[in-house]
Formats: sequence, structure tokens, C-alpha cells
Amino acid sequence: SMNLAAVWKLPLIFVCENNQYALSTSYKATTAVPQVAMRGEAYGIPSVTIDGNDAAEVYLVVQEAVERARSGGGPTLIEAMTYRWGQHSMRANLRDPRPKEEFDEWIERDPIASMERALVADEVITKERIVEIGNNVDSELKIAVKFGTESPQPTVQTMEEAVYSPHVPHEEPGTNGVTRELHYTEALNEALHQEMARDDQVILMGEDVGETGGIFQVSKGLFDAFGADRVRDTPISEATFVGCGIGAAIAGM
Repeated sequence: SMNLAAVWKLPLIFVCENNQYALSTSYKATTAVPQVAMRGEAYGIPSVTIDGNDAAEVYLVVQEAVERARSGGGPTLIEAMTYRWGQHSMRANLRDPRPKEEFDEWIERDPIASMERALVADEVITKERIVEIGNNVDSELKIAVKFGTESPQPTVQTMEEAVYSPHVPHEEPGTNGVTRELHYTEALNEALHQEMARDDQVILMGEDVGETGGIFQVSKGLFDAFGADRVRDTPISEATFVGCGIGAAIAGM
């Protein structure tokens, strides 16, 4: 994803929330490079490691990344250093291997408490207002928990309600009119030509689909007809361009 974003200068911001631990293993024990942000440099992406517990620093760095993306400067990788207070899973119930001194140090750097102190010091908000906001949030949480615990258990039938789209009956298109016999790859090529001519939102991307027309010539002539913006060669990474295609479809392309 980073490589494709860098090559195409896509307006993306990659954010790594580095809490420094997997289930129980520290980042340092499993990775040779000291910072995740160093990986972005290999792809030519501007990369930075910041204090993820400092809201002001996060805001300023993200603001710069947004401006870069919107001005055509391509993607940015931001590694926000923070700390996981609890276990990886509430049900893990494992011995916590983290040093107590390390844990206590990061607890002292609680981003919410730090932000509250900064806002009070700058006279943006009063301590009383902070307490009031906290009490309101506590009340909302209690209401939500009460609703959840007192609601009836869902039935098995509800599992599929938000999974499958409703079936819409439709007639299968017939073969009325003139027909002719084509090789399978020729039919695909012709269909791609017709659809790309009909709708300028249709794009084609993949390995070697551009000027060469693909190993089986399925995309032959498309590059010349519709240009490099709509017929794009990609790096050899199927997961990347499939994901890119899904994202483009979700975005309406």
C-alpha cells in the first residue's frame, strides 16, 4: 500500500499507533529498526515519529501531512508513540511482562490529563467544567450499559440482517440481435473497450495491463485508447491493487 501510494502520489496519511507491544512481546524484541517510521523512507514517503500522547503535536504534524496530500505531494507515514495501559485482550488474563518502571512512566504521560492541565493553564477551560464534562460522560455510559444489559438477547436470525443485501429479482439479458463468435480473451477485450468508452469512471489496473496489453492481450489497445490515467500498471502485489479497486468502488468509481 505504501509503495503504490508513493508511486502514484496518492493523498493518503498512514498512521501507526505504536503502543510498543503485541500480545505480550515488545516491539524492540521483534523488529530490528528502532522506529516504524523508518520503513516509510524505503518507499520515499515523508515519515515522522511523534509523541502520540501530545495532542498538540499530533494536530500540527497531521495538519502538515494533510496539506502535503491536498497539494499533490503524496502520502505521509506518521508513527505516534503511545502505550497500552491494559492487556491486549480483556480475556487474556496473562502475566504482564512489562517493567513496572516503564508502565508507571507512561501512566504519568496520560494524554487526557496532560491536555486538561494545558487547557486549564491557558485558561481555555476551568477545572469545574472538566469535572462537569466527566460527570456527563459517566452518565451517558451508565445509560448505555443499562440499555445493553437489559435488552433481550438477539436471535440467530439477526446475524444476517446487515450482511447480505436484499435480493432484487431481475430478468437475465437475452441474446436478441446479431451475435458472433469470439475467442474468450477477445470478448473480454471488447467488453472492456465498450464499458470504458461508455463510462469514463471505469479504470483498469493490474500487472502489465498497460502498453503491453497483458500477457494474454486482454487489455490490448486500452492504453492507447484511454491513456495512462485510466489504464494503470501496478507493482506486483495482488492484495494491493485489489484493495485499491475495492476502495475506488466504495468511493463511487
